[in-house]
Amino acid sequence: MSEGELLRDDARAAGVQTLVDLLEYRAARQPSHVVFRFINSDGGEEAGLTFAALQRRARAIAVHLAEHVIPGDRVVLLVPPGLEYVAAFFGCLYAGVIAVPAYPPNPRRADPRVARIVADCGARIALVSDAFMARLDGWLALTPDLSALTWLDAGRLADGDATAWRAPSLTGRALAMLQYTSGSTGDPRGVMLSHANLLHNSAVIHRVSAHRTHDNGVFWLPPFHDMGLIGGILQPIYAGLSAALMAPATFLQRPLRWLEAMARYRATTSGAPNFAYDLCVERIGEAERGTLDLSHWRTSFNGAEPIRADTIERFSQAFAASGLRRDVILPCYGLAEGTLLVSGGPAERAPLIVPADRRSLESGELRAPDTPGASAMTLVASGEPIAEQTVAIVDPDTGTRCGSNEIGEIWVAGPSVAVGYWERPEASAATFHARLAGSGQSFLRTGDLGVLMRGQLIVTGRLKDLVILDGRNYYPHDIEVAAERSHPALRPGFTAAFGVAGDGRERLVLVAEAARQHKPESDSALFQAIRTELAGTIGVVPDEIVLIRQNTIPRTSSGKIQRRACRAAYLGDALDVVGRWKMRGSDLVAPNDAITAFVIDWVREELQVDPARLDPRTKLRELGLDSLAVTRLMVALEGRFGRRIDPAQLWEQPDIEALARHLASLDGRGTPMMPARVAERPSYGPPSAASTDVAQWGEYRTLRSRLDALADHGIASPFFHVHEGVTGSEAVVDGRTLINFANYNYLGLSGDADVTCAAQDAVARWGSSVSASRVVSGERPVHRELEREIARFVGAEDAVVYIGGVPANVSTISHLLGPEDVVLCDQLVHNSAMQGAEFSGARRLVFPHNDWASLDAMLTRVRGQHRRALVVIEGVYSADGDIPDLGRFVEVKERHHAMLMVDEAHSIGVLGATGRGIAEHAGVDPRRVEIWMGTLSKSLASCGGYIAGSRALVEYLKYTSPGFVYSVGIPPSNAAAALAALRKLEAEPERVVRLHERAARFLALCRRAGLDTGASGGTPVIPVIVGDSLRAARLSALLFERGINVQPMVAPAVPEHLARLRFFIAATHTDEQLATTVTTLVEALAETEPDAVDVGRTAQAVPA
Repeated sequence: MSEGELLRDDARAAGVQTLVDLLEYRAARQPSHVVFRFINSDGGEEAGLTFAALQRRARAIAVHLAEHVIPGDRVVLLVPPGLEYVAAFFGCLYAGVIAVPAYPPNPRRADPRVARIVADCGARIALVSDAFMARLDGWLALTPDLSALTWLDAGRLADGDATAWRAPSLTGRALAMLQYTSGSTGDPRGVMLSHANLLHNSAVIHRVSAHRTHDNGVFWLPPFHDMGLIGGILQPIYAGLSAALMAPATFLQRPLRWLEAMARYRATTSGAPNFAYDLCVERIGEAERGTLDLSHWRTSFNGAEPIRADTIERFSQAFAASGLRRDVILPCYGLAEGTLLVSGGPAERAPLIVPADRRSLESGELRAPDTPGASAMTLVASGEPIAEQTVAIVDPDTGTRCGSNEIGEIWVAGPSVAVGYWERPEASAATFHARLAGSGQSFLRTGDLGVLMRGQLIVTGRLKDLVILDGRNYYPHDIEVAAERSHPALRPGFTAAFGVAGDGRERLVLVAEAARQHKPESDSALFQAIRTELAGTIGVVPDEIVLIRQNTIPRTSSGKIQRRACRAAYLGDALDVVGRWKMRGSDLVAPNDAITAFVIDWVREELQVDPARLDPRTKLRELGLDSLAVTRLMVALEGRFGRRIDPAQLWEQPDIEALARHLASLDGRGTPMMPARVAERPSYGPPSAASTDVAQWGEYRTLRSRLDALADHGIASPFFHVHEGVTGSEAVVDGRTLINFANYNYLGLSGDADVTCAAQDAVARWGSSVSASRVVSGERPVHRELEREIARFVGAEDAVVYIGGVPANVSTISHLLGPEDVVLCDQLVHNSAMQGAEFSGARRLVFPHNDWASLDAMLTRVRGQHRRALVVIEGVYSADGDIPDLGRFVEVKERHHAMLMVDEAHSIGVLGATGRGIAEHAGVDPRRVEIWMGTLSKSLASCGGYIAGSRALVEYLKYTSPGFVYSVGIPPSNAAAALAALRKLEAEPERVVRLHERAARFLALCRRAGLDTGASGGTPVIPVIVGDSLRAARLSALLFERGINVQPMVAPAVPEHLARLRFFIAATHTDEQLATTVTTLVEALAETEPDAVDVGRTAQAVPA
């Protein structure tokens, strides 16, 4: 099957009846396929989940739930976004109970919304995270109504025994979940969705998406709502494809993370509300766009709120240079009562854009404008109604079909229409069982207005009064009640909330009557009270508040507020206004002094800084804020003042006062200030023994789950093999001699007789340890002799040897740089360099792998903002085996007066004609690089790390670097072994030549066999990429059984789809060993996935 072929709907063909059947089907057919990966807030891949692992975790949860529930019970899911959420949702289904997704509450605040949902659905069990469990007692003190609920840790249940699971007796008609409509806190309604509803809508989405083999997606929408759960979680399982998930907060805090993930995984499918595309255009700069490859992205659903033509155009233009197709956005329409999708597609076709006359729309017709002008607007069609369903445009008053171009209510009938509202027969009858005149068929009344044109549905407005803000639905009644209780001058029942079209987004307007005794001079306090209450309880802040004269708000004869009439009066400027607050001008921002006070209070409370050190002129850099503290402050500022803040803004201002002035000067994207106060520190409740028992920590359980996943698939752990002798091109394990590719003895010098003799002589002369820091009393002649030889060999003035490579990187970078500086790291640089940058407190930036042009652009933007700049790259990257263009990086760093540090752990003794590293390889004068780092444990057959550079640099590090000053010196035996190996390397350069020949031969054999070796070339580090971690581990185990020792490299060390076997070639490998290895590897690949390689072709490609 070719990659471009449409993916068959095999789930429907197999007759799957329930979501439990679906997962069982996938786990049987694709057990090791990684269906989900989770991306953390830093953009890194945190974990992966195969179909088999998801099945096991769902079964385990179901086994434990069975102790508390019976089939048909309701279980509330209050688990945050992530893989644990997916397992918890399916755990409910596997127990035969009804899942009730809900937004996890803030453990520091009472949440009546959750209590109302629990009361409405009658749930007796809640599944939560371990973090929430630790703070549960404190939260229940704030929410006593839920004390009777049984609270269970979903992660702990998932780690339990799954063997006792028995399949529940389910049919397609059984309820799978209750989807509570978004934003409804006053009167929650649970939409009853059956297994059949969810499977039908999943089949529809499969068809509309036009999936192809090897497609994959990236989704950040919240799983507590239909678009995130059904589109982002159920669809990948239904189609048997992979998806990367991230939390909504990750996207909202940095929209680039979404598109970075799309590029990294070469993702084809995603989706988001309209505002998200606008946010990407606003928050992702041109330089960042230049780093993205979005050419694989074919389909991106746009729904959940009004779709704007100008948004589609801006997004398409902004990312055209990133390879984005113009037809990628697929407008769609749906609602929870219709499971999810009602109309959309076809995919890979430009959206239908329809010009419309605004006045005609208001009168109930869709007509093109006669002339361009104020009344002209554009509408975006939401695609074709989905197959197997009926969409009718109906006059809501008469129940008859509307004529051509006539706007009416959208009615829907078909298998995706939900069963009804939980325990609300009257509301269900009114909404789900409407009758079209002259027809006996039941229809769902959507409450939305629209028209059918050219076979596509165009949504023109809302019959119901929902307000949609940033993709979320809010019920006006909830907003009105919250506003009325915020201040005694507001009359209960005399407030109207509604949405109006704004500049690129919907605006929230609140109209309220004030009591007669209210004075105009008290308006400011009243407006502040409303904004604070709505922000705290509903999560919104109005764009405009209008106070009107008493008894003038439009009402029905029965006393109900007429929101549509009130909205019309507002738009027609016909309200009797006595006071107004609008989000514009100085009202848009908090005053300088309020922001200043907030930052000072936050720093004092959160970082425990002496108040005497704090005033408006205090420099943030002098307070020692690390990147984590900066992120926390950024989030606190965004939460308090409702502003979008780039972390760079915190570093760019010289002091707190300047920061406040800058934030106050920003234009209309933020929300008005709320009272400045410092958030309370989190309370974790009474300490428990679990906090000291590592076996109960979530981090340990995550590790165990990964190790258990190997055992679940019958794979022996590839780690911690005990070697029984010297390892090189061969190793002896459990008495078996193996071809060995799992160490860095590149030149065969570890075990060399001369090197071994030198180490033995050093022990006899100086003992086994120097027993102290070299600064104190640990210096031996062999130390300085080794450092001089290293400096001479690499072309530097001097060198200093550390106890290891990781301490050399961490201590050097963290010591040389500080909060006023910037460290720019290659995306794939070793973790120790990243840690050094993090620990330094400097601003840390990451540029795309080996992309000197992106580095140049970054330095152009930021170099002038920092005292010093350090660029960190590697000579050979140990994951991919590729080499940077050193000459270009040197040119860039010199142009910007930055320092360059090159980690030569895998390039010293490897690159260049005589093994002097990347400078020799590239023909670059080594004195043009400020800091050379290398290790002694690879080509130099010893243990330790070194820094080489100018005499001043080395002297400064020897007297002040904590990793050197406060650490014992390397043992004399290690120093002597490294020195002997270095001298032998110089005396026998043919070892390097032979290494180059062996590596080139192995790479050629792999490529002729059709193996994916990535970007490797010219180095002895050769990965074979196999596509998922479990498969890599299984291959490693198979090869070990057949006499070949090679280690897998799996997530999170590399992205899941780039999991690999990593071969380290040595000069001592023979032709026969290399050929045997490739042949055996190809056979093992065929066994784990028969379509992976052409075995016949490979047999011809690999010589005997």
